[in-house]
Amino acid sequence: MSNPITNRLRLVEAFPVEGIPLFGNLKIRWFDRVVFPIEGMCQEIYRGKTYIDSVHPSSSSQTGKSIKARKGDLIYRVSLTPQPDDLTGIVKTKDGYRRMYNVHIQLRVNNPHKCVECYRNGEDPASLAIVQFKTSFENFFSRYTHDSIGNVNPGFDALNKQMSNVYGIIFESPSWSFYADQQREKELEIQQGIEMRKREILAEVEIKLFELRVGTKLKKEEINHDVDVKKLEDENRRGRERNQKQFERDEKVKQTDFNHAEKIKTQLNEAKIKLLSMTLSDLAAVNSERIRDAFDTNASVRTVLEDSLKLLAVFTPSNNNVEEAIDSNLLNEEVMNNLEEDRET
Repeated sequence: MSNPITNRLRLVEAFPVEGIPLFGNLKIRWFDRVVFPIEGMCQEIYRGKTYIDSVHPSSSSQTGKSIKARKGDLIYRVSLTPQPDDLTGIVKTKDGYRRMYNVHIQLRVNNPHKCVECYRNGEDPASLAIVQFKTSFENFFSRYTHDSIGNVNPGFDALNKQMSNVYGIIFESPSWSFYADQQREKELEIQQGIEMRKREILAEVEIKLFELRVGTKLKKEEINHDVDVKKLEDENRRGRERNQKQFERDEKVKQTDFNHAEKIKTQLNEAKIKLLSMTLSDLAAVNSERIRDAFDTNASVRTVLEDSLKLLAVFTPSNNNVEEAIDSNLLNEEVMNNLEEDRET
């Protein structure tokens, strides 16, 4: 019987029953031998091809009866302690990649009689259980893609129930890890490089857009500032032009008023001179007549001369009422019309 994996894990070991020694090495075969419980072991007793009975450990709820074995019987000691083992293999994913894996498992015999039956038939129950586990494991993960394979967890309850019924062995606390496909790693590296380059390009575009927005904003502000400056300059220029025109109008009015005043002054002087001339002529005529009368009447000529001097005193610069003494009738109609025309212009 070849059971290499089961033997390596020491799940099942066979021990033949020998006779009870009485005289040295002489053993008596017709005496039965009591099989005592062993902690952590279940002992399956066979006599030839016939199953005799099982001896469970003292901590088991199935213990309590004494079993006797004879010389020639076989006792199969089945370890009830979980035995660790490591499995490796390759899963071909849904998208065609190959991922190596490592699985760490604990094999525990939960049906000793079924396990020993397979062992006696040379079926190597531990090996068959491992093969079925790997097949189920690989079939499950082959339904997923390379990148999603690490996000799922298969259930082992149904598988353990099946293996318990067939091989008497179940798996406990399985843990596994996958290695990436080298081709996929290269593709991911290329893809990551492309994504990184995309991000760099997007970052550069964002920077350019930001600079463009900032430049546009600054240009707009500069244009607005230039417009405001231009508007202010235009307003100042128009203000200066208005002030200049107003100044020119005021100066023109002042000049006109000055010219009017000068013209009136000139005309008044001319009127004064004319009046003075007329007065002197009239005064000479009057004085000539008065002096003649004074000589004729022996009156004082001095009085006549004093009266003439008083009359001439009106035309002296110290007299503030010179203009009042000038008869407006002396200003002829042509002079007055000229003054009115100048004032209108």
